[in-house]
Amino acid sequence: MSESRRRSVLRHWPYLVAAGWAAAVAGGVYWERLPAWVAWTLLGLCVVAFVLHGWDKWRATRNGRRVPELVLHLFELLGGWPGALLGRHLFRHKTAKVSYRIVFWLCAAANALVLAGYLWYGDGLDNVVREDVLSGEALPGSLGE
Repeated sequence: MSESRRRSVLRHWPYLVAAGWAAAVAGGVYWERLPAWVAWTLLGLCVVAFVLHGWDKWRATRNGRRVPELVLHLFELLGGWPGALLGRHLFRHKTAKVSYRIVFWLCAAANALVLAGYLWYGDGLDNVVREDVLSGEALPGSLGE
């Protein structure tokens, strides 16, 4: 791979990550492993996280009141991390602060694990909740065994 091609791929990696996440969510809805309302909720959280990063960058350039990092991380943790990733990249915001990046990637990893677990075990989890919990039977590994 040539040096210019390598730089091009490295420059656009956030778009590839977000596209991969979107494909996983869309696939989950298509194969009925993920409810459509969850996908729409995740999309809404991504939009809000993206807008918050843009707003925070705009306020930072004007020495205005900033969006607290806790709020940014909350939206990332709730599932808006792809939007936050695109916002960070597009607005060149929150890219140098190491402590912020660590928490961001922990939120992204936690979300990826939850999404992967739900896509992999989604039907099984739904059946456990429907059959065992609603019927009053104890779940395997619960205190009622």
